[in-house]
Amino acid sequence: MSTIAAPSLAKAVGTTFGTYMIADYLSNYLQHPTQMMDYGYLNKFIGREVDREFWGTRTQHIVGVAGCLAITDHASQSFFSKALKKPLCFAKSPAAFVAHTFLFIFSGVTLYCAG
Repeated sequence: MSTIAAPSLAKAVGTTFGTYMIADYLSNYLQHPTQMMDYGYLNKFIGREVDREFWGTRTQHIVGVAGCLAITDHASQSFFSKALKKPLCFAKSPAAFVAHTFLFIFSGVTLYCAG
């Protein structure tokens, strides 16, 4: 990887990481609409008691899963793009795109659970 590509890759992974964190946070309201989720340290900003700062909280889950998925998503995209010798695109390579999606989600969640 060139030194020019590294900052753009970091920016892309960071953008994906932020997007996944927001999506996970917002999904709490769809999946658990009646539950008061424990956000650890962030609880003090929404007027709730802080029991644990980070580990074992919903914030740990949001940050950890988003980080693992962002890394495995971009690694898988790179792998499939090199194998196909073209950018990964659902319209042009639906089977490869579905395989990529399964692979990066499975790998990301496995990485999070192993950590």
